[in-house]
Amino acid sequence: MTLTLLSKGKLQFTALLIGAIATFYAARYLRVVQMANAQVTAAPFFLELMISQPSPDGTLVPFRRMALARRSDGTTVSIESAGFLHSGQTSRKVTFLDGRSLSIVDALKMKSTWPVQRPEVVAALRARLTSPQKDCMPPSGRGPRLLGMEKLHGEDAAVIQSSEGGYRLTRWAAPRLGCETLQYRSEKVNPDGSLTLQAVGKAVNFTLGEPDSRLFDSGDQYQEALPSAIQSRSLEQAGFEETPDLKERGGKMDERYRRR
Repeated sequence: MTLTLLSKGKLQFTALLIGAIATFYAARYLRVVQMANAQVTAAPFFLELMISQPSPDGTLVPFRRMALARRSDGTTVSIESAGFLHSGQTSRKVTFLDGRSLSIVDALKMKSTWPVQRPEVVAALRARLTSPQKDCMPPSGRGPRLLGMEKLHGEDAAVIQSSEGGYRLTRWAAPRLGCETLQYRSEKVNPDGSLTLQAVGKAVNFTLGEPDSRLFDSGDQYQEALPSAIQSRSLEQAGFEETPDLKERGGKMDERYRRR
């Protein structure tokens, strides 16, 4: 699966104790499945963002593509180019409302199956998709700042600004789409208070309705592998070196993966 497809149309002493633990986990999993199997009516859509960075002369240069698609049953897939656009590779993450999620690289026919999410996490996701905050702000009202509401690509969008670690992020979040980001702007806050643009994400394709079913393929025949192994293979195929930071990132992903 490539970006062409995108444009057409990211987890025991005595027998009694063992039995009790097994019963607990079975019941917990059953509750997750029951929640997931209940009818979900989320707004189905396909959204594609082009991420650009300023060149030395100030011109915005596209360097990465990301996409998000959601079915009306709440199943969501996020897709992004692996490395820079010219690498031609994409990775997908499919998230189901039974708490499962998969990271997939179709070009390698490899995938990682992540630990099942806790029931409370699944419940929070369900609430965000079916009953989002009208202004996409946290219920506490603390943290990000609401600058106002605007219309973007025909959707009501909350303009939300947050600052952290010397950077300021402004994003346009659509309540009807589960507060997903339709557009964003990242800026560095300089010591004198001035701002330096770092990146801009803008929608280049937005369509309401059920997305292409192939985007949600779970790769049943693909090889199950550690996230670090998939990362290494992806970088190698794209012609990039795996830096120490990336190796550390791969190791942390493996730790989470092994909890399943």
